[in-house]
Amino acid sequence: QFICAICKLVARHPVMMRSCVHIFCDSCFRQYVNETRPNVCCPTCQQAVKKDDVVKLESATGAGLALLHRLYSGMKVRCVYHPETGEVDSPEVAKAKRNRLSCKWSGALLDFTVHLGNCQVHAAVCEPRGNPGRGLSDGGLASASAPREAREAREARSLRGICVVTEPYQVATPGTLSVQRGMHVWVNDVGEHHAEWAWGQLYQDFQTVSDPAWVPRCVLKQALYWVRGPFDREGQPAAQTSYLHLWGSEVVTVENFNNGWTYGTKMAGPHYNQPEESGWYPQACIGNPLE
Repeated sequence: QFICAICKLVARHPVMMRSCVHIFCDSCFRQYVNETRPNVCCPTCQQAVKKDDVVKLESATGAGLALLHRLYSGMKVRCVYHPETGEVDSPEVAKAKRNRLSCKWSGALLDFTVHLGNCQVHAAVCEPRGNPGRGLSDGGLASASAPREAREAREARSLRGICVVTEPYQVATPGTLSVQRGMHVWVNDVGEHHAEWAWGQLYQDFQTVSDPAWVPRCVLKQALYWVRGPFDREGQPAAQTSYLHLWGSEVVTVENFNNGWTYGTKMAGPHYNQPEESGWYPQACIGNPLE
């Protein structure tokens, strides 16, 4: 259900058609609309699509859509290049199989987009523009080390949800945020072609307080929060959804909200910079920010 019929991969930043309930990647569908307008039909069932029919799953309201998004976010999946993944109608997957390349990553569906930015198999078979030397050679990866631009893009994709400002950024350019050290920004997305920028809104008291705009990624880092109380994931509904088990003394990120639930990652290590596992937990478990 969560496979985009346009790119044949797991839908990233999914949008859904209210009338027929088909789901696509936001970027894939926007490109499809630009190519087919003014007579836009659903790519799957060819039903006519109006502007009001399209809803972003991550910002949808209503109990049914909220549950669907929670299932999407926490569902455990394998990389499309995993040797045990079923048939995927994608030229990139076919190319990987021809060259005997595979990836054994598995995790929460919400983390799939970040993984795809890190996946060496995906980078090899896609042969991105501007980097002609990267590709397949002798059935393997041409280079084990990514160029600086690719590394920065991966780091940028890892930012989402509540981030804290580490350095001031003052500008008068329309479409950008002026921020001070210690402020919080809710990051909605990062630039696909300019990974040094993040698209977000000023965030205070667990609500956005500005219009969305661009802010340099280099002045942001993922905000960390103490866990206020324990949460036992045993016995929770929707077995396919990933939940965090919290003891009450850990540190977590806040990356998404949905009907009283929060999606985040449990952090470990002496500086809390080592991600352990990701999943949903009650919003009431969020404590004070880690100074």
